Amino acid sequence: MSLGRSFNENVVWNFASVGIMAISGVVVNWIIARYISAEALGVYNQVFAIYLLLSQFAVGGVHLSVLKHISYRQDDRERNSEIATNGLFLSFVLSCVFAFLAFQFRDFAGLVLNSDAVATGIVFIVPGLVVFSLNKVMLNILNGCNQMRSYAIFQASRYLIIVLFVVLITVGHYPTAILPIALTASELILFLFLFPFVHFYSTKFNINAIRLNWLIDHFQFGVKGFLSGALLTVNNWIPILILGIFLSDSEVGVFSFAFTLAVGFHSLGEVFRRNVDPLLGKNFAAKNAVYIEQIAPKLQRQVFLLLGVIGLAATVCYPVLLKWFVGNPAYDKSWSIFIILMAGVVISAPTKPFVGILLQRGHPALHTTMVFILVLLNVSGNIILIPLLGMNGAALAASFAWMMEVVLLIYFSARFCDIRLDRFLRFSSPVRNSNEA
Repeated sequence: MSLGRSFNENVVWNFASVGIMAISGVVVNWIIARYISAEALGVYNQVFAIYLLLSQFAVGGVHLSVLKHISYRQDDRERNSEIATNGLFLSFVLSCVFAFLAFQFRDFAGLVLNSDAVATGIVFIVPGLVVFSLNKVMLNILNGCNQMRSYAIFQASRYLIIVLFVVLITVGHYPTAILPIALTASELILFLFLFPFVHFYSTKFNINAIRLNWLIDHFQFGVKGFLSGALLTVNNWIPILILGIFLSDSEVGVFSFAFTLAVGFHSLGEVFRRNVDPLLGKNFAAKNAVYIEQIAPKLQRQVFLLLGVIGLAATVCYPVLLKWFVGNPAYDKSWSIFIILMAGVVISAPTKPFVGILLQRGHPALHTTMVFILVLLNVSGNIILIPLLGMNGAALAASFAWMMEVVLLIYFSARFCDIRLDRFLRFSSPVRNSNEA
């Protein structure tokens, strides 16, 4: 069954966006690795991991509530105005609280990671936490309204701005400790363009539309669902944070060079999720779960094939490109790390488009439970394997956690959504027809 031309066009736009994100991450790591040092790269990526984790707490899952409610009734502009305004207001309040806490606990983070430079870097990301939260909500408004082309453009712009500021800091020979300021600068600039666009072309923001019932609804949904977002984010960056406890900033820098590239490829699966989420919400609202099960197998095979080809090509080319563009023998050991990680990326690919299925079905607590299990596997794996195998141990733990996401998602979707996501494993997948729904 076809997903339609519009869906395919949206996927192309978002693939381009995520491609830019991945390339930008590689460029930032390449600039720091080649022109500064492995130590500076290690510090930057540790601060970046902390930033991603704190940003999830700062937005408090409000973006998930906004996405769900808007995607259910995309054409109700008056209702969506209330949803968007209350979501933006609540995210601002929550993010200010967590930004303050992040500033207060910066020295503690530096102590745990044995790095004063990390504590300094946290200072520069604090303002960015507030603006990131606002941008996150507005991007999900675009997602919920199925304005995926605009979503892709704004999302890509964020990472291009980060690259620009890293280049300026490097060329200007500014202290490397201020590199994380690029994260805050990108969010501020993005906000200046994103806010008026959403206001005029998606849904109006109206301060008079603030309602206690919507604030409560957003908060309650967010409390149930935000932890899953935070855990999903930290699950990808757990190796960086745990390595910072056991190894030096320089060793973390070497690992993070390969790891950031692999996470970029892993994020390609998120392109399909962003386009599938509104489709899930729409069909769940219409009680048409059969359609989801009908389109899933073909889409899953396409994602697996695409990432499989990309992953194989990237793995083969990695050592050659590393020698040409970095030229530092210290990074040679990162190839084995990359191979291990890419195995996890490819194997986990088929279920990536449906990671949000529990949220769209209205089961945020179950989604959080699933992600919590993945985080426990990842944390325990890193704690056990890093002392034994060093950087390769961290790669093995991360890769295994990505693979286990497939198993858990298949189980939870069948058990609680009555949707089979394992049919892609069969060459010809029998699916239910509408009479069996």
